[in-house]
Amino acid sequence: MQNHPGNASMPSSSTSRKPAANKSTKPKTSSTPPASKQPKKSARDAQPKAASKVEPKADSKPSFLETASPEQRRAAIAELLGGGQVSSQASLSAALVKRGIEVNQATLSRDLKALGVVKGPGGYKLPGTIAASAPSGLAGAVRAWVVSAVPSQNFVIVRTPPGGASPLAVAIDRAQFGEILGTIAGDDTIFIATPDVRSAKRLLGKLSNLGGGEG
Repeated sequence: MQNHPGNASMPSSSTSRKPAANKSTKPKTSSTPPASKQPKKSARDAQPKAASKVEPKADSKPSFLETASPEQRRAAIAELLGGGQVSSQASLSAALVKRGIEVNQATLSRDLKALGVVKGPGGYKLPGTIAASAPSGLAGAVRAWVVSAVPSQNFVIVRTPPGGASPLAVAIDRAQFGEILGTIAGDDTIFIATPDVRSAKRLLGKLSNLGGGEG
C-alpha cells in the first residue's frame, strides 16, 4: 500500500512541553530587627541632649582701666594720700583702680619712692604731712618710733615698730645733725653712719635726750 504524501504521519501536536521551572525567590530580609529584638532605649537616651553652653571668658580687668602716665599716677597718689588714711599698697592700688588707673606693685613702689612717701603708724604719708603730724618735730618722732638705739663702731642702729623706720629717718635727716653722714632705713631698722666712734656715741646721746633719756 502506497503512502500518499497527504497521509504522511505528522508529529503529534499533543506532545506535552515541560512547564518552565518556577524560579524561587528568597524573601528579602529586613535590616531592621523585629521589635522584640531591638535594644531598648533608656530614658536618658530618649531625652534630647542639651546644647553645651559656651561660657564667656571673664575679663581680668574692667574695660575702663587705662595706663596713665607717671605724672598722672603720682598726682592721683598724692591726692589720695592727702585726702585720707591709706594703710597699704593694696588699698592704694584699689583706690587708683576706682579712678580708672591701672598700676602694678613694682610701678606703685617706684611712684611712692619718687614722691618721698613714707609709712608711719597710721599708714602712708607724704613727706610734708609727716613733719606736721609730729607735735614736737624730731622729739615727737623719737618718742613715737624709737624702740631702741645702740652704737656699733661708727654707726648708730635704731630699732622701730614695723613701718616706723622711714618716717623716723626723714625726721632725723631734717634735723641736720653734724655727726650724721647718712641714714639707711628699712621697715623697722635705721642705720645711721657717722665719721667715727666718738661721733656715734655723741649722736646716741642726743637721740636719748630727745626721747626722754630712753636708749
